[in-house]
Amino acid sequence: IDASGVFHVVDWWAAVFNPSFPYRFLHMVCASYLTGSFVVAGVSAYHLWRDQHIAASRKAFSLALWAAIVLAPLQIALGDAQGRNTLRYQPTKIAAMEGLWDSGDGVPATLFAWPDMTAEKNRFAIAIPHIASVYLTHSWNGHVQGLKAVPFIDRPYVPLVFFAFRIMVGCGLLLLAMAITGGILRWRGRLFTTRWFQLAAMATTPLGFVAVIAGWTVTETGRQPYVVYGHLRTLDAASPIAASSVLVSLLLFVVVYNLLLLAFFWYGARIVMRGPEDVSVHPNAVRPGLEQAGPAM
Repeated sequence: IDASGVFHVVDWWAAVFNPSFPYRFLHMVCASYLTGSFVVAGVSAYHLWRDQHIAASRKAFSLALWAAIVLAPLQIALGDAQGRNTLRYQPTKIAAMEGLWDSGDGVPATLFAWPDMTAEKNRFAIAIPHIASVYLTHSWNGHVQGLKAVPFIDRPYVPLVFFAFRIMVGCGLLLLAMAITGGILRWRGRLFTTRWFQLAAMATTPLGFVAVIAGWTVTETGRQPYVVYGHLRTLDAASPIAASSVLVSLLLFVVVYNLLLLAFFWYGARIVMRGPEDVSVHPNAVRPGLEQAGPAM
């Protein structure tokens, strides 16, 4: 930051390839593949449920669940690694995710609560002792910094971070349960005939998207009030633009992106309802642009 208060990036490579980059990159890539695998599983389950396109749907359903049973545990492992990295470089974000107000050893994992930022405590809390220290520090009595370790103005909006994190984790655990259940049904030879599992696969189709959006919310709101954590505040980074201009721009973005979303749903629904195309070729068919080969000379 220079004398006039302008923040300058002196090393773009260091800014991009920062200490959290490999963890976030791998976590996001794995999330994308896991989301895609459950979309394929859900669409395939829909056709199996309707007893149509059986051969193609069985192959797609099987492949998607093979991918899921590998990717779901891998995603949890990558999330654990990213969490430990975040604890080191952005401890206040972790404290908000956990709803942890007081620093301490052997901190509990709060399953549910309503974080009260004014009173600096959790209301209606349901917690398991020591478990947060276990998965954050891999130690039964590991030390974790609480929100009270920083001034009030340096804390994010805790309820949003807290609940978004639980939505992400909840969706991830449901997808893991689906992958494991699919593996059990495959082992028992009932993967393609269990109707309730087909319904469950259809129901869990959007969960990957929900988890990704919730995770993005945790990342972006958890680092507040900073744009560059610990260096540049969001308030200082805001451009001097009139509120009316920002509102018009935001409304345009909302309208355009919702139109694109509706178009995507409409086109996607048509593709899903139609099912896979028959690309089989009759053995005696002539490929376009080629003449039937004659006898060798």
